[in-house]
Amino acid sequence: MGIKKRLYSWKQYNTDIEKIYNQIKLKGLKVDAIYGIPKGGLIAGVHLANLFDVPLITNYKDFSRVVKSEKILVIDDVSDTGSTFLKIKDIDKCYTVTLCIKYKTNFIPDIYGSKHPQDEWIEYSWECLNG
Repeated sequence: MGIKKRLYSWKQYNTDIEKIYNQIKLKGLKVDAIYGIPKGGLIAGVHLANLFDVPLITNYKDFSRVVKSEKILVIDDVSDTGSTFLKIKDIDKCYTVTLCIKYKTNFIPDIYGSKHPQDEWIEYSWECLNG
């Protein structure tokens, strides 16, 4: 059958980022900094760092240096198989967030925006010209 492409629109992004923001507030999570996993987590990472007025970490070396002393929110665009999150040392000390998860992912983040079928390729609006 093949993989279907699905455009993840700016409207969907805004819906998901608002849902994520509200969940963080509702849960009363204290966030000292945000690590936006390059490159998928950078757009949402910048957005949330601005909303919470906290520093944005964009490289793993800086993340590794502060993860034991600060409460870090780690964000990526999608948890497809979960392998990206599972590779991060000390991920269990962080809050984890994704815009999207796939139904069969091996890693469910603490907070996510929306669920998507495994056979769907998510094309984000910032990855194409006319998104």
